[in-house]
Amino acid sequence: MIVLAIGAALIAASTIAVVSLNERLKPTITAMPTF
Repeated sequence: MIVLAIGAALIAASTIAVVSLNERLKPTITAMPTF
């Protein structure tokens, strides 16, 4: 149960980090379609 809670927390944190990075790098992402 503890492992599952830690895994869920890591997934949530990584998802938030990816979303924030996408918000910051939108011009770069649009300039590079490979992403």
